[in-house]
Amino acid sequence: MAQESANLRLDNSKALVVLVHGFNKDERDMGFLAQGLARQYSILCPRLPTRFGSLQQAVVTLRQALDEQKWQQYPRVHFVAHSMGGLIVRQLLVEQPPGNLGHSVFIATPHDGSPLASLADKLPGYSRLFQPLQSLLPGQRWASWRMDSRAHLGIIAGSGTQDPLGALIDGESDGRVPLASTCCDDASDWLVLPLCHKAIHWHQDTLAAVQGFLECGRFGADS
Repeated sequence: MAQESANLRLDNSKALVVLVHGFNKDERDMGFLAQGLARQYSILCPRLPTRFGSLQQAVVTLRQALDEQKWQQYPRVHFVAHSMGGLIVRQLLVEQPPGNLGHSVFIATPHDGSPLASLADKLPGYSRLFQPLQSLLPGQRWASWRMDSRAHLGIIAGSGTQDPLGALIDGESDGRVPLASTCCDDASDWLVLPLCHKAIHWHQDTLAAVQGFLECGRFGADS
């Protein structure tokens, strides 16, 4: 059985937006985007095992939640993910892209990992306890896992410096993920906002960018 989900306005006559949270979080971390998008879409926001489970276990749980929601019955299925959530969605869509696939937006997703994960990995027993950390190490080559070409992928990255951990990262970052790490070869568009990793998916500018991309497949387009 899939773990608990937060579902708003589930109506299979409307497109479904699947909101996927990141490492060490749960479905409540996507609450701001869920409320904002629920005006236009059905919302599925599952709780995934991103604290102690592996990334593959999170993919399996996401697929179970989608199957329980009968995702193939919706006219289109869009994905919006924060941080590690983007890696989960990427693996899901590489393995099993739906026929009704819409657009995807990854927010602050570390396609090339983060040096902070490398530092945490050096702590005795840390990565054995928090298994998803392995997927956040640099050099994972997530960006080479190309998703279905039918889906436009938009990347929103942060350049905010409010997080003191950003001092441990060379170059621009959102305090947790280097700006360069958010890049990937199959993105249709890329947007940088002056926001930090923990706040970027709770900001009105991010919501507006997500809404525009889901509608038009690019940022800055007239809806």
